[in-house]
Formats: sequence, C-alpha cells, structure tokens
Amino acid sequence: MSDKLFPLCKYKDQPIENVLQDRKYCEWLMDQSWFKEKYLAFYQIFINNFGKPFEPSEKINLGILEYNFLHKPLLIGGKAMEYYGLRKSGLDIDFVIHKDDHKILKEKYPNNIKDLYGDIGICEYGFEIWNQICTFDYENLKENAIEEDECIIISLEKLLFLKALAMEIPKYHKDLELVVRLVLKKAYKKI
Repeated sequence: MSDKLFPLCKYKDQPIENVLQDRKYCEWLMDQSWFKEKYLAFYQIFINNFGKPFEPSEKINLGILEYNFLHKPLLIGGKAMEYYGLRKSGLDIDFVIHKDDHKILKEKYPNNIKDLYGDIGICEYGFEIWNQICTFDYENLKENAIEEDECIIISLEKLLFLKALAMEIPKYHKDLELVVRLVLKKAYKKI
C-alpha cells in the first residue's frame, strides 16, 4: 500500500499510511460527496479502515423513544456490520446501553421485555436495546467504540468477539467470517 501517494491538501504526495493516522481528517473527507466521486480508490481505503459513514437516509432515529440517553447507546449487530461495510442490516437495530439508561427504559416500556438468560432486551419501535450480551455489559463493550452523532459504534474487535460468542448459529458464523476477513485485510494492509 505504501506505493499509493495521497493527492490532496496537507497530505499531498505523502504515503496513504500517513493519511490514515489522521482519522478525523479521513472521516471529514468521507463526508464530502466530491471526494467519493473523484477519489473512489482512496474513499474505499478509508471505508476499509474506518467503516462506512452513515448516509443521511440511514440515520437511526432514537428520538422515537422519547428519551434522552444519559450515555450514548452502543450500536451492535447487523447495523454495526453495515457500518463497517460488511453486509446490509436486518430490520431490527440492536444496542447495548448503560445500566442507568436501561433501568429507566425498562420502566418506560415494561410490556416489551425479552429475557435471554439474564440478557434483558427492551424491544420497541424496531429496536432491541440490551443491558448486556452474554454478561458483557456496556462498560466492557464500549471500549474503542467509534463516536457518531446519536450513538457509538462497537469497535471491530468487540464486534468480532460478539460474533465469536454466537458462532454456533449459522447466521452469526457467516458474520464472524466477514469480520475476520476485514480484520485480516486491515492487519495486512490489503486494501
């Protein structure tokens, strides 16, 4: 990858590896429509390294819950897979939230509670909002998460971990393979 020199601005004529060290700059460029149109190869490199930015039509509307979160919800599951450009998400949107937020939402929506061996999910408006996954809670899973406007996105490493926990289920095993491929691609810079 080091033979690719960046053509723009403060990183002009520098190796792409230098540009990738400046995540905020890369994310800013990914938000510029002209960048994707004119520099598709570099745009794809940024996507492979940082994940796919949400397009406005893909924004998650947490406002429908009529609740102001004390801590940004952590996006997991299919929508996180979509964020990283691995596959399209399904119909539901999965989050793990802080215990304080979970306690309040559980009281607000008492009729749509799901209990999977102690993992408590609040299922409302197409969301599945969990207190934990396999006993791993918000504090554990939010490590290295990516900041977005309304939520944080689970890190690729933690997503890999969650998919490995559920790999006996064929759907999650396939997801695990997709995440592993992306991790290896990044590790060996095959972008």
